[in-house]
Amino acid sequence: RRMIGQSFFEEDLMFRAIFILLLQFLLLLEAGAQNSQKTLRLGGLFDLSSGAGVQWGVTEKNSTLLAIDDFEKANPGVNVELKVEDSAYSNEKSVTALHKLASFNGLKQFIGPTWEVFSAVIPICESRKLVCLAPSFNNATFDNADLKYSFTLWFDDRGYGSALAEKIDSGPYTRLAVFGTVSAYYDALVDGMLAGLGNKPDFVQRVEPTERDFRSLIAKVPQGVDAVAVFLLGDGQAQSFWKQWAELRKERPDFFSDDGGVLYLEPPMDLKRLGYNIYYSVPDFVDGKLELFEQAYQKKFGERPSAFSGAVAYDSVRLLLDCMLRFDQESSAVSNCLAETKNYLGLSGRISFSGLH
Repeated sequence: RRMIGQSFFEEDLMFRAIFILLLQFLLLLEAGAQNSQKTLRLGGLFDLSSGAGVQWGVTEKNSTLLAIDDFEKANPGVNVELKVEDSAYSNEKSVTALHKLASFNGLKQFIGPTWEVFSAVIPICESRKLVCLAPSFNNATFDNADLKYSFTLWFDDRGYGSALAEKIDSGPYTRLAVFGTVSAYYDALVDGMLAGLGNKPDFVQRVEPTERDFRSLIAKVPQGVDAVAVFLLGDGQAQSFWKQWAELRKERPDFFSDDGGVLYLEPPMDLKRLGYNIYYSVPDFVDGKLELFEQAYQKKFGERPSAFSGAVAYDSVRLLLDCMLRFDQESSAVSNCLAETKNYLGLSGRISFSGLH
């Protein structure tokens, strides 16, 4: 009887052990299933239709998709759901798109919109506690220390203007004319250049974004100017200026512009054929891994990125998703997580946020 009782006891222990192991296995399966269903939801606002900004918007969208792929590979079992709207280089459309994604899709974290229309969504991001990252805009707007939910990894747009001011001051130029579109971006460029110039320009003219006839203004430019700075929209506005100057003025002083006024004109123009010699400033990405990003981009999309903001969009998304995963997409915690980023070496360079923006 003792042996029979002992046998039953041993069988009971074995059963209990198997049961515990089975229970642990089922719990692991359940945890794995829950992890595989972990979904992060991200909104994207990109210029996909305006003309001049499409190259940037498409590059930023593709870079976001590349960042999501890499993030999912680095975090098995985590899926990222991306909802995209067209910001169309329009303040109104950007605001409408953000409201749509936040209200109807319940999204709380966003990348975009492209270019300076990002400034139009900042009040919404702040009031509704939506974390928003600008992939291609940064100027004095971000000097506001009260911003908590609006971030940028883009270099300061005022750097375009100061770089051109340094170029002009170092050259043989004594008389300067300046044309600039009234906008958050171009105001920053013009103001940055004017602040950095050693000599005061002979002529400064701000124009509305809708302006297309520059003939009377070109006629007012003093004779003998040896440098002209042109900061105009590339959706037909800059093209009108270049054509009208060539028609009305025989002289070809050196011209200065940003990359958008030369490289991203829509429709494109052969400016050399019109006899222009144009210097333009471009973003300078130092201490980054830009070539690695461009190789990965080409492998995925079959072409090199067509705008400078791709690597910045990629880094923005990777940082944002990491904070979203760590803090379960809770906006204030995600915001604080981003604000604490210091000396992160991304593909676009070394990244730190100052304060909360």
